[in-house]
Amino acid sequence: MSDLTACPAIASPDQMDARLAYDAYRGTSHVPEDRAARAARDYADDVNGLYGELWALAGSEHQRELLAFKMEEYRLGYLRHMNAYHASLSRVVSSMIAGPSNFPSARMQKRGDRADGRLSEFVEWRTKARAAIRKAVLDARTEAEKEEAEWQTLRRDLAGSLATVVRIDRGLEFYTRSAFTNSISGKLERLARNGRVELVERALAWLREVNTTGPKPAFTERHKVWALGTIARESATQATEPTARGRELIGSEGEIELWADREIDRVQLLFPDKPGADVRARLKRSGWKWSPTNGAWQRQLTENGVRSGRKFLSGHGLN
Repeated sequence: MSDLTACPAIASPDQMDARLAYDAYRGTSHVPEDRAARAARDYADDVNGLYGELWALAGSEHQRELLAFKMEEYRLGYLRHMNAYHASLSRVVSSMIAGPSNFPSARMQKRGDRADGRLSEFVEWRTKARAAIRKAVLDARTEAEKEEAEWQTLRRDLAGSLATVVRIDRGLEFYTRSAFTNSISGKLERLARNGRVELVERALAWLREVNTTGPKPAFTERHKVWALGTIARESATQATEPTARGRELIGSEGEIELWADREIDRVQLLFPDKPGADVRARLKRSGWKWSPTNGAWQRQLTENGVRSGRKFLSGHGLN
């Protein structure tokens, strides 16, 4: 992963329009200078804080370049929305500042509502933009990085349930033991039924190592959990098993089709027309190659290849 200390600071308080910020709070605060300065600091802290958080997730040069581009978009978008809010707020005056005599309450209420609308737009934009940048950085990971991240998430989940089982066996907790062992085996069974061989086998190897850390084994040798590796392999075989003709349509979305071709050992994505540049780039990053001979984007017919194709059809990207 990237060195967090190497993350650049791209935002500074002086990038915000200081005069506009001051005017925004002049009619609603006794200390508009302080409010304007705080808004500028909040901007810099927000942008640089998000950059630092996501920099830690950017483990490749491609991810860092993508993150830099997205963060500059975010920085400019933050200023654009905040300036719109400040411009609207600058037309608002409160009776606390102007005094109650002949105060145009109705007019100021309307102006205040419009300013609140600009602020709501900023908050909504910020929430969506931050989530979109995080997703873009994570989607840009290699297949191996994605699989490792998925395993680490699963391991933490399983470890939490197993720790509770151990505390129950030691008399430190009084929950129903089977609820937690069933949670572990249930998660792994769902993965096995989906043909996730590598992930299931890795989880079972880990579980075998930690199974006896408590007063008694969390799972006996006869427990069904130990058979899930076989179930995963069988499910993966069924998912890629071709028809008698050697070629099978295994998925589709609109006019895009996903085929398994056993004869050439390839899984193929067929498009009605040439996909756009962004789609082609995603396909290439995920190991798909264009075959002029077969008129399809394809990769080796494996569990990962089939899963990648299905995720593409479902709109969740690739890998």
